[in-house]
Amino acid sequence: MLNNKISFDIILFMSNIILVDEKIDSIYTSYLESLNCKIVKIIRNEAVYDEISSHTDIFCVKIKNNLIVERNIYEYLKKNNVPNLIKGSSTLKSKYPQDIKYNLCVIGNYAVHNFNYTDEVVLEYIRKDGLKKVHVNQGYSNCSIAVIDENSCITSNVEIYEKLSKVGLDVLLISEESEKNIKLIDDSGKFSKMHGFIGGALCKLNNKCILFGDKTYLKEYQKIEDFIIKKGYQFIDFKNKEIVDYGGIIEV
Repeated sequence: MLNNKISFDIILFMSNIILVDEKIDSIYTSYLESLNCKIVKIIRNEAVYDEISSHTDIFCVKIKNNLIVERNIYEYLKKNNVPNLIKGSSTLKSKYPQDIKYNLCVIGNYAVHNFNYTDEVVLEYIRKDGLKKVHVNQGYSNCSIAVIDENSCITSNVEIYEKLSKVGLDVLLISEESEKNIKLIDDSGKFSKMHGFIGGALCKLNNKCILFGDKTYLKEYQKIEDFIIKKGYQFIDFKNKEIVDYGGIIEV
């Protein structure tokens, strides 16, 4: 009996908190929970348009061990016992570029964003943690980049590909056509006419790269899968499910 209790306590201690979009399909939350993850859902914020209104990467950015979040969701995440929270200085608004303040991508020691619009607190932690800034014109930087590890990523954005390759990262460039089948969901729960990005549909957790949908809906899925396997990770997808951009996940 004692041994069982010890094992149970260890499991609880080891569990990770994962931030996800509240619109996420239950098949994915069940899978994440099977990996011993505690799910905290980002709730809808009417300040931005439907398709991104609860996207993790719109409201949160993790820099080293700190999670910097949009001011309006700080208290909600605090109540859900999300650790290492830092309140950002900006509140988001519906029109681009006022919705991209936190949509910064961190790859190893590099921070990638359109730094004309980055939240001031995010900039402060970039400086504090000694990250090297890579400026790009695409404000939806985190949406546009699927981070595989500290040295590699996938994107369809040519400017991002060129600039990250130049600093020595291994970047797989896919065609924009490959993202045309990545869906976004509006607040009625239906697929939007807009399409999503690879960075919001493909995320890494431990030794797995998880695609929110069936890989065969991606035009270049074999190229993507080969790249991931070459890096030493498992490629997980879900058969017969449309691919959806949920704004990725954040492990805290």
